[in-house]
Amino acid sequence: MPIIDKVQTFEGDVADLLTPRSTEEQTYDFILSELDAAAAGLPATRDASNSNRAVKLTAIALKSRAALYAGSIAKFGTVQLNGLVGIRLQKRILTLHLP
Repeated sequence: MPIIDKVQTFEGDVADLLTPRSTEEQTYDFILSELDAAAAGLPATRDASNSNRAVKLTAIALKSRAALYAGSIAKFGTVQLNGLVGIRLQKRILTLHLP
């Protein structure tokens, strides 16, 4: 899947909007970095009127789940299609920063 991290504007040429496919490793790295940013911007707790909204630990829990999936792919999968699919095992080192 292509990673698009900024707004694209159409200026008449569709070729300007085409983004090359990202590797599976780049995709998981992007997801984990976005969840780090989300955790940094979320409050530790919410009051009762906003109890259904995400808090810092929500983002950390989601990050741990995504990292677990990435680790499983790295350990049990193989890198294929010139690195497009799969994650290098030596790349996957995760540190969870708990509050």
